[in-house]
Amino acid sequence: MPGAQGSSRSVAALAAAASAAAIALALSAKHLLAWWRQGAWDGLASVVSFSSKLIAASRAIESQEEHPLVTDPLAEGMAGATAVANSRRRAQAAPEGSGRRFKLGKMAIRTRWFDDQIEAALGMPVAASVPAALRAPNAAAAVDLPAYVWEHPSGHEPRQLVMLGAGMDSRPWRMKLPADLRWFELDQPDVTAAKQQLLRTLLAEVPVVAGANGQGSASDLDDLPAVPGSPVESGLSRHLSIDKTQFPLRCGSWAAVPCDLSDASWVDALKEAGWDPAKPTVWVAEGLLMYLEEELSCTQLDTAAMFIAKLCFQLCCRPADVPGGLLMYLEEERVRSLLRTMAGLSAEGSVFIGLSVTSAVIDRIRARGPSKGAASLMDTWVFGCPPDPTEFLAECGWQLRLANDRAQQAAALGLDPELCAFLPASKDGSGSNGAGRDAKQAASLFMTATPLAAAQ
Repeated sequence: MPGAQGSSRSVAALAAAASAAAIALALSAKHLLAWWRQGAWDGLASVVSFSSKLIAASRAIESQEEHPLVTDPLAEGMAGATAVANSRRRAQAAPEGSGRRFKLGKMAIRTRWFDDQIEAALGMPVAASVPAALRAPNAAAAVDLPAYVWEHPSGHEPRQLVMLGAGMDSRPWRMKLPADLRWFELDQPDVTAAKQQLLRTLLAEVPVVAGANGQGSASDLDDLPAVPGSPVESGLSRHLSIDKTQFPLRCGSWAAVPCDLSDASWVDALKEAGWDPAKPTVWVAEGLLMYLEEELSCTQLDTAAMFIAKLCFQLCCRPADVPGGLLMYLEEERVRSLLRTMAGLSAEGSVFIGLSVTSAVIDRIRARGPSKGAASLMDTWVFGCPPDPTEFLAECGWQLRLANDRAQQAAALGLDPELCAFLPASKDGSGSNGAGRDAKQAASLFMTATPLAAAQ
């Protein structure tokens, strides 16, 4: 019997050692994966989070042109050297003698349209001026505003804006906005934390995020680098002194709301940050419905075996670890759910401004199969809107007011096709002006809509 007992103890010891080794291996792999992600994605948690820096880098490159379509003085600092170098390598050279280094990219006109449509949705005048150096020789003297943006009827001036999947957006510090506008941004915690750090490093004014009780949370600021001055409520009350900030906030208040849009609790988090559902809201989804995917938290895994299984799944089975966030990676039902939620929360006078790739793009991605490099990010896209989104939006509680694509926007602005990298070349080698294009040809649709209930 002593021998049997010794054997049992040996088996138990071996089992315990094996279990400990498995857990240690899993934890080591987890930390190794986290370390690799931090280096690969410039300190952010995923490739999707890093894409926010790539978009900022595109704005930075356009801002460096002598006659830019958009100007963003914070973009280069928010993007970082890695993203800027990446975007510069991918930019298309402009024709000789054009006065530009690079052609206008997709992100440049996307940013410009959202700038102008946000102004229109807020009831502000839209100048939509374009540098003469960017205009086509035969362009009309004035911008075709009705084909370009939807202007809010007089008497409706929303003073709340919610940016879903905001990324490294800098509009509250670079646009001319109403002094009483309350700006809310929703995104993943790693993005909101990194953004606030970058804003403070760039000496941009960053107000304390106020909760429902009006008090900021000190814990939200623990990891932020110290800068001169104290963060305060902006716009209608106090400001940092001019010598202590380089980029003052240009609206009434700003709040970053870390959350996962795949979790319905984002609504409560938004309300806690001070958003009022009784007041009209401008909802902005600039490329939002593209990245959201549910993900199990490590705290939900009860055993080491489950943890290892999840880790192997992440490493071997998915092209990217995609957390919640921005309109083309959502499955259709999740898109519908999100849009219906926003419609149900919208008071009369609210507006939705969004962007989505079309279903034709998704079909091409699926037919192509898995890809490598930057294109692999598109492999995770699962949602594309119909070429005519009228019925789809109506089913989600929204009345479509305007839908256009980049080519139609370029034509409305009178841009020179030869300077637009996003326009297909015509038979004579020049770009197409996009006028009269069939909606079925569009790769992406820019949409403006209002709550259907308010229209009835």
